[in-house]
Amino acid sequence: MKNLKPIILILVTIFIYSCSKDDDVQPQVNKEYFPTKITTTFATSPISNVTTLIKYDEKNRIVELKYEKADKTDTYEVIYDTNNLIALIKLKKVSSGITTTKTHLFSYLNSYLQKFEEISSTGIQSYNVQFNIATNTYTFEGYASEAIKIDEFGNIIEYNFRNGVKSDLTYNNNKGVFTNTNSLALILANFTNANSDFNSVFFSALLFSNKEITTAKASVYSGSINYDLVTTRASNNTISNIDHVRSTTGIIYSTSNIEYELRPVN
Repeated sequence: MKNLKPIILILVTIFIYSCSKDDDVQPQVNKEYFPTKITTTFATSPISNVTTLIKYDEKNRIVELKYEKADKTDTYEVIYDTNNLIALIKLKKVSSGITTTKTHLFSYLNSYLQKFEEISSTGIQSYNVQFNIATNTYTFEGYASEAIKIDEFGNIIEYNFRNGVKSDLTYNNNKGVFTNTNSLALILANFTNANSDFNSVFFSALLFSNKEITTAKASVYSGSINYDLVTTRASNNTISNIDHVRSTTGIIYSTSNIEYELRPVN
């Protein structure tokens, strides 16, 4: 019995040491890069330069978009429902010291956007939204666009405007700027408060695409304007720079520089 006591003591010591080593092991945390700042400059129109600031919550969902342009600032506060869909977007616009506000409400049917409302000091505007699952096309009543077509990943591939102007975008299979923003609600809130032109379309697509944009085409009354998107990647494979180049002349129309934050995704 006396001989067993030292053996038991040694075994207990080994067990306690093993448990303490297990406790020291930290769970592995996966991390990804999320864009937090996009600075876009226009070669021939510095007054159009815009800085976009993005904030996230603990689930890496966008909770705030802020556009800073000259003496104007637009801030979008994004609120989600229990199904992880955007239920509400509050817009605060400050221009030359004057502040206005607008609220966007969104309704869904089987996770597809069905209706959105804009509430401002002038009243309420309602827009019904229909989704054609066969063509991946959203059509809606409104002043910004008649139809938005997306690919199977949720990226915008076609805008059709009420006035007949059309914009087309193409992508490759490389990772884009964002990975978690397949949301028509964000696109509509962003777009309906911008100018209804090709620049707004391109910027919306750039901001919310999860694939790398390669070409952009604007079909207007006088013909078509084609652009190539020249992407530069950093050593961590994030897109650090995008040049928006006229295909026919090679002239850079605008440049977007993108900054990221490494965030846990578990």
